[in-house]
Amino acid sequence: ETITLEAMLYIPSAGSIDGGEGYFHQAIHSEFGIHADFGSVELSGSVIQLAGDPVAEFGPGSFFGMENSSLEADDDIPMTVAVRGGIQWENSTIVAPENGLLIEDAFGEMVGGGVLGSNGDGLTMSGALDGLTLDFFTVEGSAGNALVFDNAPFTVVQNVEILNTGGLDVVARNGSLAVLQDCSFDDNMVSVEPGSGLVRAWTTHLMVVDEMDQPIAGVNVDIFDATG
Repeated sequence: ETITLEAMLYIPSAGSIDGGEGYFHQAIHSEFGIHADFGSVELSGSVIQLAGDPVAEFGPGSFFGMENSSLEADDDIPMTVAVRGGIQWENSTIVAPENGLLIEDAFGEMVGGGVLGSNGDGLTMSGALDGLTLDFFTVEGSAGNALVFDNAPFTVVQNVEILNTGGLDVVARNGSLAVLQDCSFDDNMVSVEPGSGLVRAWTTHLMVVDEMDQPIAGVNVDIFDATG
């Protein structure tokens, strides 16, 4: 019988995490935060805990890769997280940030995981985001608003689940236009400011069958409302 164990290396006190660094299966306690103006910071199967300088900032010339990892701060320390460059996010979480996660003028993919227990808003999306894919993402337990579109001219998100929000579930302001496809939130907990717009859409799958319940291929389906 073969037993396979996966171990995580614990680094009790690390310096500033800058561009050009990668951490794989490590638990890191950083006193000087993450400051990447250029280059890449990549996390895989790792936990980053910020202490003395609880700031994680990724500039326009940076790339942030986060796979099966988490980013959090010591207890009662306000943590700021902002991404303004490239991002490749997969099944990862940011835990208890001071004012959620800011995604501004970013591009890439964010799939799986989410933002948990923010002390302010959960996820704020701003600027040009037409090169960003956000899918299967959870925003849970935000003390403020959960999902905020702020000066985001055109943004499409899919399969976002919003849970247990202290404020509003979705906010669109400052000229934002947001399309929420197959997302779960409370329609009564939405604010759209004048000059902004929000579209909620659902994907519908249809299958046409014959009298024996066998699928029929190549069928054109017309759908009408009650008035034709």
